[in-house]
Amino acid sequence: MKPRRLFVSLMALMLLIPAATAYGADQEVHVNVWPADALAVSVDTWADMGVEAGRTAHFDFWLNVLNTKTTGWEVTVDGAALQSGHWTDCQPGGWCSGWVNDEVLAFSTDVLQITGGDLDWWDAEDPTSDTIRPFTGPVGATILQATSYAHGNFGLDNPRSYLEVTPPLDDPDTEVDESGAGLEFHTMLTYTIAVWTPAT
Repeated sequence: MKPRRLFVSLMALMLLIPAATAYGADQEVHVNVWPADALAVSVDTWADMGVEAGRTAHFDFWLNVLNTKTTGWEVTVDGAALQSGHWTDCQPGGWCSGWVNDEVLAFSTDVLQITGGDLDWWDAEDPTSDTIRPFTGPVGATILQATSYAHGNFGLDNPRSYLEVTPPLDDPDTEVDESGAGLEFHTMLTYTIAVWTPAT
């Protein structure tokens, strides 16, 4: 295109745009104010696994921490044996909200292993060690320890925390099938976070 024709085309385009036109963009602002000197943990409230006797089922879950203290912290897990039973208060569509133990068979908490998650945001900042250290253990164990660098409100997703359950195989010498085949089992785990100070 010749320069004169380009100039005429640009002038025609400029005439189509009103001189006083303003262009803008919206921005929504949301602020979540955390309490000072707080320490809290939250997890997915439901873990549902199906597994064949003698095999291991794996379930990833979200573990979220709020830490506005100036100390390190640790998370432990407690719970009771997995008890056989059945669901009650079932709604159309299959959702049930009640559980009744039938005392046919119980699994020790030894069949459960819990592993804490990790997050490497702060690892380059902490000169002493890894900021967050996950562990694997049974019910009653410590699954996470973290230094004071793990501060704020965050979820552990690199990797996520997880549960593993391994029901025992059948025992032909007992009246009750030790594998629990055909039964459903249930327990409640409680995750507790507390101040932790790394050894010097």
